[in-house]
Amino acid sequence: MGELLPPKANRLTMIIVRDILNKIDITQNDIEEYGITIEDNGYKWNQERGNIEKVYDFTEAEIKVMLERIDELDKSNSITLDMLNIVDKIFQLYIPATS
Repeated sequence: MGELLPPKANRLTMIIVRDILNKIDITQNDIEEYGITIEDNGYKWNQERGNIEKVYDFTEAEIKVMLERIDELDKSNSITLDMLNIVDKIFQLYIPATS
């Protein structure tokens, strides 16, 4: 998910980025519960323990930061197939204001 967050920005934006990273960080409990290991460039979990589908409660500011980064990546044709599922989930978080 790191690619979907700005690598650098102003101080306030980076505080929001840090908050996002803290929310999505894998805990010791997650490692034990799901048998998570690091393989290649990503995390793997024990499939026999089920599919991991965590729900996160992101603030409006956090969603805005993620959407702005996705927009930058999209305009530079930098969204990869590996990112697409997460990008779609982040777009589902965004509900435009109605007039």
